[in-house]
Amino acid sequence: MNGKFCDKLNNMISFFHFGVIPCCFPSNIPIYYNCYDNKFDETSLILHKTNFLTKFMQGNVEYKQCKCCSDLRPLSPSDKINQKYNYINISHWVHCNCGCVYCSRFSTPNKNIENKIRKSNYYDFLPILERLYKNNLIDRENAIFCFQGGDISLLKEFANIVKCITKNG
Repeated sequence: MNGKFCDKLNNMISFFHFGVIPCCFPSNIPIYYNCYDNKFDETSLILHKTNFLTKFMQGNVEYKQCKCCSDLRPLSPSDKINQKYNYINISHWVHCNCGCVYCSRFSTPNKNIENKIRKSNYYDFLPILERLYKNNLIDRENAIFCFQGGDISLLKEFANIVKCITKNG
């Protein structure tokens, strides 16, 4: 069996300023969708994730970042593609009050995306989170939420995001 598997790709979703990606490496990995198009579609999200992991399971690891990743491992017979996420990485705002030199936030090579980013502070994440819960795409019993990007409590929607997470277990 020459298939591969990645638990992060299977369980994690990251909301960055430029779009939604399957894990935490924003370069050289496919973007599930560009958030500035305002076309969030949870059905397409799951289809994209399933297609991506199916290729891995067949041994086709085409992305350089994935080939070198320490989370990539040989496929085992018990590996199955999850429909739910249990690790949600939230870093959708643009302006951070820290400005760390090692941050991946400003490594986006696409100038069109960078220009869109400079014109806005962040996209509204709360409606996306509510849709993920509504469509049963978050593992309510095992979910871990990670917030990144400086002092996140400064975001106008932060309190409502936390309320939504708390309300949904």
